[in-house]
Amino acid sequence: MSNLLRAHRHQKLDPTAKHGVTKFSDLTPSEFHDQLKLQRPTLPDSILNAPPLSTNNLPKRVDWRLKSAVTNVKDQCIREKPSICDKGCDGGYTYNASDYIFEAGGIMADSDYPYSGTSTNPCAFDQSSVVSSISKMFYITNKEDQIAAYVARRNPIVAYVNPQYLQSYTGGVICPSECQQPLNHGVLLVGYDADGNWTIKNSWGENWGEQGYFKLCKGHITCFGQEDPIALTVEAN
Repeated sequence: MSNLLRAHRHQKLDPTAKHGVTKFSDLTPSEFHDQLKLQRPTLPDSILNAPPLSTNNLPKRVDWRLKSAVTNVKDQCIREKPSICDKGCDGGYTYNASDYIFEAGGIMADSDYPYSGTSTNPCAFDQSSVVSSISKMFYITNKEDQIAAYVARRNPIVAYVNPQYLQSYTGGVICPSECQQPLNHGVLLVGYDADGNWTIKNSWGENWGEQGYFKLCKGHITCFGQEDPIALTVEAN
């Protein structure tokens, strides 16, 4: 009952989204936190600040899914295989995963090394099958126009959010009237629509949210998330 009341409270504070019963509704806040292994990322000082990009003439909408640049939504509640040594079974660290890809010389296609949903399989990475690599990693300023420029002109970027409203989210555009801390859940910004609302990929399976995604309203991203936005320079091999 307390979670239903919480969902009702979220609906009042966040009327442009839909809140209700989800697969996490039977979890208390502490159980929700523990199941998802939520933790604040610690990122090294060695990451460079991203150079500013022009914000002139940005496209009215961007969706990297339409360019086949985004893999299928996975479910982090299923234990991840250890092919990328980023503590994936304990929540995961974006920097460690990216650093591993950099050191390994790249990453294989999802079709060549599919998600197995287990942490017991041995690593089957084959460097001869690498399809893309990472050459640089940047911090992006939390100014929304620069975030939009990087998403539009470069590629999807990593964000950290507080998932409190996501526990009860079932659809629509999240635009809560209060900011949430800490930012301890990694997601991926894959684009924005004609109204400037962000399209964000989550990692809780396709049976959550809008087929595994959620929307966040324009002008709210620096409140809801993006304290440590990260851009990667990805190159095709």
